Amino acid sequence: MIGYLRRLGIVVMLIGVAGLFVLTAFGLLCAAAYLALLQVMSPVLAAVTLGGVLLALGAIVLLSALLLQSGGGARTGSHRPANADPLAGALGSELEQLLAQAAPWIKSHQVAAALTAIGAGLAVGISPALRQMLEKLLAGSAGDKS
Repeated sequence: MIGYLRRLGIVVMLIGVAGLFVLTAFGLLCAAAYLALLQVMSPVLAAVTLGGVLLALGAIVLLSALLLQSGGGARTGSHRPANADPLAGALGSELEQLLAQAAPWIKSHQVAAALTAIGAGLAVGISPALRQMLEKLLAGSAGDKS
């Protein structure tokens, strides 16, 4: 029993030391990112940017933990809420048809497709004018189908 407790104590100590190494490495990576950001922006903006990125990463980790804890994941079956927007359904079916047509290209150009999707998401997320234009465009195309 004493041998088991000794080994357990050693393992816990080694995990603690490894944790300190990881924490130190993370601090050094954050410092390097801050210094790199200083080359392109002011010190205050670099700190705010790095802090925002770290908060976003923390939120992603927290949400992942909450999803794992609640047993979340893919739901089986099709459930449509009673108050579902018909525009969302029309846009969803239109998107499904477009993706079915584009599937061969997406499979053969996976990196380009991923970068395009990321770029489009960032552009729409950053630009309110682009979001409004896209919303008007989509509302107009869904209205034509009705």
